[in-house]
Amino acid sequence: LILDNHLDGSLDNGIQAYSWSDSVIKGNVLRFPGAVGIRVSGSVNNAPSNLIITDNTIIGSTGAGIEHNGAASRTLNNSVISNNTLKDCGSSTPVMYIKYCIGVTFSGNSISGGGNVGMSITNSTSCNLTGNTITGTGDAGIIVGTSTARSIVSSNIVDTTTQRGIYVSGDGGSNTITSNYVVNCGSTTQGAIEQSGTAGNSNAFIGNR
Repeated sequence: LILDNHLDGSLDNGIQAYSWSDSVIKGNVLRFPGAVGIRVSGSVNNAPSNLIITDNTIIGSTGAGIEHNGAASRTLNNSVISNNTLKDCGSSTPVMYIKYCIGVTFSGNSISGGGNVGMSITNSTSCNLTGNTITGTGDAGIIVGTSTARSIVSSNIVDTTTQRGIYVSGDGGSNTITSNYVVNCGSTTQGAIEQSGTAGNSNAFIGNR
């Protein structure tokens, strides 16, 4: 249990969860971490699973606010990342950077500012991105990227991004993008909600506005 800590100006990651399982990271305030705010990773023989990362506030991290940057042999499984506040994180990386996850829920998170994408999910299966609010990012709001399948992006609010609001790309498929509210996003060359890639016909876009 990592609970109610206040960390200011760490030289590297604020919290590093390496090969953790059945753990809770809650209520921490991380200001200006020198790298990632909360970084989850693991080894081939001990991948992280059953984590709850909730109610944390991360401000001004140099890298992503929250990141799982794994591999096919070390996925993050069956976890919940919810109700976190991420502000002005990640000048060159997504604010919430999600790679190689299975059955993970990302809900109720608030992302504002940052020079890159708000939420990026790639190489993941059966994940839910629901009820998140993303405002004022320096790139797209949400990207559903390479090899992401059977995941749901629903009831998110994406407001005032410099590029696409929601972008589905790459070779993933069978994703559902539904009931999202996207406003003040896109450009003369980019749609507010857009898809490209080889598997686009298997994704469903329903009731977005």
